[in-house]
Amino acid sequence: MMLPAAIEAAITGSSEPNDPAMLVRCRRGMHSVDAINKICERAQYVALNDSGLNYFVIDEVDLLTELAQETLKTAMNMPRTVFVLTTNHIQEVERGVINRCVKVEMNAASAAQWLPFAQRVLATVGVSGLTDEHLIAVIEPCAGSVREMTDALLSVAARVKMAA
Repeated sequence: MMLPAAIEAAITGSSEPNDPAMLVRCRRGMHSVDAINKICERAQYVALNDSGLNYFVIDEVDLLTELAQETLKTAMNMPRTVFVLTTNHIQEVERGVINRCVKVEMNAASAAQWLPFAQRVLATVGVSGLTDEHLIAVIEPCAGSVREMTDALLSVAARVKMAA
């Protein structure tokens, strides 16, 4: 959901979207033609944000049925729409849907690339002074999961505070 806000900010310079993106969370075998029809209906209206674009986020698009993906292609052709589709299994997404997209691979960052995030989390709870090596040892087992990293870092912070 952060990507539509970032796109809107890049286009218009506004920091807060007036019209948030519509989110569709897909589940295994989800027929979801009804959800796609709702997207088509909303896309017909002028968005209330500065760009006038309607944003749609479809999480785990590969879980839509073939019929729903066929219907999605029609929705993706509508003017003034931006679709953000997520999947871990792109081979399960209908070729026509993929052809309407710009693919952006979101591979996990290395533990070293997460260091600024780790330092901000620790600073938020008043902990500093841990070495990069110590933080990397905490971050690596989390395998890119922000939730696991945050939990692990807060656990380290609690231990540091108790030891002080």
